[in-house]
Amino acid sequence: MEKIKELKNIDFVYEKTINIPDNRFGIELEFSNTSHEAVKKELNMLFGYCDIVEYWPGKKRIIEEYDKWKIVKEGTVQKTVNDILLGGEINSPILTNTEKNWNDIKLVCDMLNHQENIKINDHCALHIHTEKTILKTLKEYINLVKLWILYEDIIYRFGYGEKESPRYSLGLFARPYGQEPDIKEKIKTLNEIETIQELISVFPSRRFGLNISNLTKDYKPTIEKRNSNGSLNSKIIQNEIRFTLNFINYAKEKNFDEEFINYKLERYEPIFLNESIKIKPKKANELKNMIYNDEIGKLYFLKQYYKAYSDNDIEKSIHLWYHH
Repeated sequence: MEKIKELKNIDFVYEKTINIPDNRFGIELEFSNTSHEAVKKELNMLFGYCDIVEYWPGKKRIIEEYDKWKIVKEGTVQKTVNDILLGGEINSPILTNTEKNWNDIKLVCDMLNHQENIKINDHCALHIHTEKTILKTLKEYINLVKLWILYEDIIYRFGYGEKESPRYSLGLFARPYGQEPDIKEKIKTLNEIETIQELISVFPSRRFGLNISNLTKDYKPTIEKRNSNGSLNSKIIQNEIRFTLNFINYAKEKNFDEEFINYKLERYEPIFLNESIKIKPKKANELKNMIYNDEIGKLYFLKQYYKAYSDNDIEKSIHLWYHH
């Protein structure tokens, strides 16, 4: 309790630039219960007109543009009421760690927060893409997967953002590797893998919390973090991006503690979502000290992990949650 009280006294600051690797990234923000068309108009007023890009199974992509903010259809959060389409997903352009891009994210969050009846419900997610070039070698990708498997309970709790529990549909669309029935056997194969294709074949679905299925594709050749609950709180979103890029980057650091990670994985027990609800201070500190090299990053990680928020930290999105 003392730790939480101490963290609450440190306010989140939405920073002009943050301490992350020099790597491009993008975000996907899902929302529900407000007019798709109204959000599209507002987005176009902010950033100029951009044709909608739709990604539907079996349907051809209409257009591929990565230089503008755009709204797309997303069936998991949409419904039609009185012939009005409600809900959708906003995709960012390719972003970098600049004041302009952080201002743009804040503009989008503010615009959405002011939409009539908008909700970030138990189906809404926040997805973060990073260019696959943040890692260079097969060894680094294997390091990343090992690290993710070992700390999934910590990563998932952190990713719940304002909440302390997973969204309703997380187990279907962003499940932990630890819920694979043969996860222990899969872990053993990681040291025998010789190609990226072999690594992807161990976890081929895009519906894991860490999606590596796009690494060999020409379309969206990214590493995607899918486990985070939806949010319209720009501070939470910035902190999620801070975590994601630093976490992935650690897999290539010279100080990556492979011996320690392998030791822990040899004693690994499957991590299910119920484990992510529990607070595990020792394990959270372990991960924090591995991936961050600055005190602000460490403090903000702990604030979000413990949910040690003050009134100044939480923007309008905190009271938009409702339960399925």
